[in-house]
Amino acid sequence: MENISKEEKRVLVEAAKLHDIGRIGDGEDEQHGEEGANKAKDILRSKDFSEQDIDLICFLIKEHSLPKSINDKDINSLPESTRNRYKYCLDLLKDADKLDRVRLNDLNPKRL
Repeated sequence: MENISKEEKRVLVEAAKLHDIGRIGDGEDEQHGEEGANKAKDILRSKDFSEQDIDLICFLIKEHSLPKSINDKDINSLPESTRNRYKYCLDLLKDADKLDRVRLNDLNPKRL
C-alpha cells in the first residue's frame, strides 16, 4: 500500500526479520534494540547489503524499541539528507511491530 521501492522493501523486510534478535522474553525491554543492532551488523555483513543499508537496518533495529521522543532526537542528529528515509522506515517498522502485539493480547490502536 505504501508503494515503496524494491530496495526499500528489502531493507524493511530484513529489519523486520532481525528486529527482535536481542530480545529475551516478551516483556518490556527498551535495550533489546541496541543488543539486536549489534548482533545484526555481523549477520548483514555476510549478506549483499551496502554499508548505507546496513547502517539504516541497524538504526531501525536499535530505535524500534525506544520511545518516540528518543527516536526524534536520534533522527534529528542524522545528516539532513538521510532523515526522511530513516524516519519513514522507522515509522513503518514500529507500526508493524505494534501490530504484532495482537499475539500477546496487547494491541493498542492508539499506539499506532
